[in-house]
Amino acid sequence: MSRAVPLIVIIILIHIFLIFNADLAFGVLAETARNILLTYLLVVAAITAIFDVKPFSVQVGAIGLQYFMIGFVMTSVALILVSPLFTATTAGSISTLVTAVSLGFMYAFVVAYDEEIIFRDLLPKKLHIPDIVAQPLFGLFHAAALSAVLSQRIAAGAVQEAMFWPLLLLGFVTLTALGFIWAAMRDRITIYGSTGSHFAYNLFSYGILFTLIGVGG
Repeated sequence: MSRAVPLIVIIILIHIFLIFNADLAFGVLAETARNILLTYLLVVAAITAIFDVKPFSVQVGAIGLQYFMIGFVMTSVALILVSPLFTATTAGSISTLVTAVSLGFMYAFVVAYDEEIIFRDLLPKKLHIPDIVAQPLFGLFHAAALSAVLSQRIAAGAVQEAMFWPLLLLGFVTLTALGFIWAAMRDRITIYGSTGSHFAYNLFSYGILFTLIGVGG
């Protein structure tokens, strides 16, 4: 019989650690990262209190870890194969191997965990908000976070102001599509599998995946 291990204590401690060390880990994007971490904790706490649901009841046993690894490996391989079509970037936030494999690694995991719990479990499964609504909300949240990043890039002269709305729309559409993909994975290989896939995607999008395996820049 597999032994179930609750994640809530570890997740909360990682959130707190990253919030207090956001400046070290994320540089100019520290405030955005800190706001995302705080927002997720507050959203989960509010939903739990108002609707009397228990989002952090997730337990990790042998089967859960198997599904997590299936999602993680499948997505990692797919992203590595298509990586020549994209430019994975850390957005200037993770600049050393130490931060990439520690603070960035932890951030990639807790954000994947938070988002799967909120958008693939709490909203559609416990609050019965259909995926056709929940997943665009997922995209909308990311568009809001992206708007802050784009504003910083425009102010720094790294992005043309005329590209603000096209990039914002692209971010919304892309993340909404990913939301539906992870919802489909949740239905087929459980939320553990979608979380593993989401974690791999985060590592790729932050540029950490290639750092860990020694591929690319």
